Amino acid sequence: MFFTRLTIPLIGLLLIAAGIWISVLALTAPVPVTPDALPDHDFIPEIRKLMAEKKFSEAKILAEDADTPEARQLLEICDAELKSVQKRVLRSIKAFISGNPGCSVEEAGAALVSDMLMYGDIRDLVQQGYYKVSGKETDPLIAALAAAGLLTEFVDAADWLPALTKALRRMGAITDKFAGVLVTQLKKSAKAGKLTPEAKNVFSGMKTLYDKGGFLRTRAVIAAARNSDDIAHAAKLMEKAPGATHLIARSAGEKAPEVMEKLVKENASPGYLRRLARKGPAGITLFLRGAKSIQKGNPQAFIRQLALLWGAKIHLLSLALVLAGLILNLKTVKLLSKRRRAHG
Repeated sequence: MFFTRLTIPLIGLLLIAAGIWISVLALTAPVPVTPDALPDHDFIPEIRKLMAEKKFSEAKILAEDADTPEARQLLEICDAELKSVQKRVLRSIKAFISGNPGCSVEEAGAALVSDMLMYGDIRDLVQQGYYKVSGKETDPLIAALAAAGLLTEFVDAADWLPALTKALRRMGAITDKFAGVLVTQLKKSAKAGKLTPEAKNVFSGMKTLYDKGGFLRTRAVIAAARNSDDIAHAAKLMEKAPGATHLIARSAGEKAPEVMEKLVKENASPGYLRRLARKGPAGITLFLRGAKSIQKGNPQAFIRQLALLWGAKIHLLSLALVLAGLILNLKTVKLLSKRRRAHG
């Protein structure tokens, strides 16, 4: 009996204390900061750096997507450089002969044309065979893609996709890890006489990226891709906002797959993608910080996170706990008073 009398008021006191504690933590929770609160990132130094390196095509794309008054001025300069017919012809001839697109979109375009021909695929196979015999470093992905190119031109008509992938690999836009995944799938495709479902998914995503964003945006967006899921996430975002997806990928660097996966899961709108893109690396850092889950075993962090999500409603929970505690204690007091009167 004594234990019961003691337990009820104790529970009541604990409820009151919990309610007060929650309110105090909610009031001291940090003010939520979103990427929108940050100033816009200045992409101009990066654009100028690319121009100084004679990478006018890449500088032009970045200037287009940054879309500020100064960026538009630099865009005009890039256009003037790229409209030089003599330079474009010389680059294209050089690229077709070597099959190496280098860093220029014109060179990449010429390499795509050469690789869509039988000459391009046979040349790659011969080059890789020579390097193997001579002891020079070979790229298994280039050889596998050349074989897939021969396969698809006669069987699946997969068109220019193997050629696009080869050009991206030569430019360093496909990581070794992702290249390994592709090599495995392409070998299976060659053995089966048609592309495997995973290979088809990769090439489907690559086609979307190229159709919506062009060659250099595709190059930037897949630079950190590790598997077919990363390509799929990038393709979904590129369909919504090509320029913003490009800027987000550049700002995120190696964390681009993580950022894009979260943006897809949250079904980010084109407007939000554009706002986030304008904030640059600082915006990406803040976005990822907000993405971190509540720390396990840390009730203070849980309550503060709840306060950020619920706002003033968190205090209704506190009030309910305090009232429940008071009611329990009042009932206990009344019960004790009745018993005293009965004994008295």
